Amino acid sequence: MKNKYWLIIATAMLIVVPSWGQETAQIIRAKMFILEDEQGRDRGAFWADSIGPKLIMFGESGLPCVTLSVKKNEPSLTLYDEKSDATLTLSVSKDGRGLLLRDERGEIRLELSLAALGPRIVMYDENGNVHIAMILDKTQPKVILQ
Repeated sequence: MKNKYWLIIATAMLIVVPSWGQETAQIIRAKMFILEDEQGRDRGAFWADSIGPKLIMFGESGLPCVTLSVKKNEPSLTLYDEKSDATLTLSVSKDGRGLLLRDERGEIRLELSLAALGPRIVMYDENGNVHIAMILDKTQPKVILQ
């Protein structure tokens, strides 16, 4: 029974003692951070270059699943499918805001945007041709059906 208590005290000392006197870093500076899982596989990366900051998160396959980036002052968020093809992009730019949905071939199939001229919704066929568009600009609303 006494050995059990000493084992508990020794374990507690191993946990507590190494942290005595250590200060917690308030600021960490680096050119790049790479996040690894328990198996040592890259699961995320965060860095900044001449274009701007970028955050990428990888799935179990090692392929990108999500990117968050800023180019100048224009942020974008992109989601990828299991083959690492971009499927959804949400962006903000000086020209407006937009959401793009792509099919399995990477072709844009749906576009929702809000620009200076007004909001628009555009649906494309598998060949990139406009089939339905609703555009509400300041001069004249338009509906296109093809």
